[in-house]
Amino acid sequence: MQIYKIGNSIKFQGIVKSFLLFPETDTSNESNVLVDPFNKVKETSTKIINMAGEYEVDDVTVQLFKLEGKYSKAVNYAFTSLDNINSLWLSDEVLSLTKEEIENLPQIHLLLLSLSSDPKKLEKQVEIVSEIEPNYITYVSEDKVLIKEFEKQYGEAAELNKKLKFKAEDFEGLEESTTHFIKFD
Repeated sequence: MQIYKIGNSIKFQGIVKSFLLFPETDTSNESNVLVDPFNKVKETSTKIINMAGEYEVDDVTVQLFKLEGKYSKAVNYAFTSLDNINSLWLSDEVLSLTKEEIENLPQIHLLLLSLSSDPKKLEKQVEIVSEIEPNYITYVSEDKVLIKEFEKQYGEAAELNKKLKFKAEDFEGLEESTTHFIKFD
């Protein structure tokens, strides 16, 4: 599995299949599936997933969730799995998950956060990272001030990476996971 940034999108390239998270245009010719929780892409392809629900398309498992209550977005978080690599994206509205929701998550290899513009909410996002204990964490933001504040609250600066490359076997048998904080170049 290789994970890298294409513009503002993040591509997950598996052994055979791939998907694009946060596509800005219909680039279905570049990926088997487009996961579009922000609903930016006009539906010209049947491979666009942008509504809450569970989907399996071309060996890509996608679950988009809409939380009830005070949340305004149509999708608040997304779970994806390809080649047994699990990723979780949380919108800036998600400041906590219940103990049951966290316990029901499989091992999260990559956690992607849309950063909140409120510093107090950033604190809660840092807490979520420690509760989920992913192998890797990155943010979905271009706001340099916000990124600097998150890094300050997280307690370390993100390591610059052009591409992540690993396979599910790399994580097997790990007794304790260290979370690597990265940003894509």
